[in-house]
Amino acid sequence: MSAKNYAHQLDAKNRMRIPARLREELGANYSVTVGSGGCLYVYSEEQMQSVKATLKNVNAYREKQLKAARFILYNTWEAEEDKQGRILIPSVLREFAGL
Repeated sequence: MSAKNYAHQLDAKNRMRIPARLREELGANYSVTVGSGGCLYVYSEEQMQSVKATLKNVNAYREKQLKAARFILYNTWEAEEDKQGRILIPSVLREFAGL
C-alpha cells in the first residue's frame, strides 16, 4: 500500500471516519501513530509489525534515534472501529496533529 493523504473531520466525540477504501486496504486490525510534520500515520497490522521490528533494532547508543523510536512506539494506538467505521482519536494524537 502506498502513502496517501486523506482529509479528516472529527465529530463532537473526537471520532474520525476512515474512508471505506482505506479500511479495505488496512484490513480488520490497524494502528494510528505519530508521523512526521504533525501528521498521523495509519498502518495495517502487517505494516505496523514491520515498523516495530525496524524500531526495535535502533542503536540504543544513538540518543536521537532511541528517543524517536520510543516516541513513535509509545504513541501508537490500535484503532477500534464503531459500527459506522469511525475511530476515536486519543487526545495525545489529537494534540500532536493539532486536531
